[in-house]
Amino acid sequence: MTWCTVGPVQPEDDIVQAAVSGDSKARDVVSSWLWSELHGFFANCFHDSDTIDELLQTTVLVVCSKLGSKAPRNAAQILDFGVRVAVTNTKAARRKIAEQQARRARLAREPHGSPRSLSSTLRYVEWR
Repeated sequence: MTWCTVGPVQPEDDIVQAAVSGDSKARDVVSSWLWSELHGFFANCFHDSDTIDELLQTTVLVVCSKLGSKAPRNAAQILDFGVRVAVTNTKAARRKIAEQQARRARLAREPHGSPRSLSSTLRYVEWR
């Protein structure tokens, strides 16, 4: 049995250039490396593996889809762009979680049963 705790090696500049040019194998190498690089970032921000995987997938997809327009020359530039996308996605995910928690709290405080008058119905609808 062998143990390997090392993730994918940082891609060389020629692989990065091939990925930028649209080579699918090079893009696979870059996306695999980027996935492993960003996993720790998302794991420190979120403890739900589904959220981590979703954010990783979204981030790597955005970065790889914009390789041609960003034209990074090396892996460090890809990682820099990837981290910026990851931070943006993290902020959006945290906002979404906060909104869901606020909505749940608001619904928990909501009076049960239907309002009896028109004015209380309007207040009830506006409050939600």
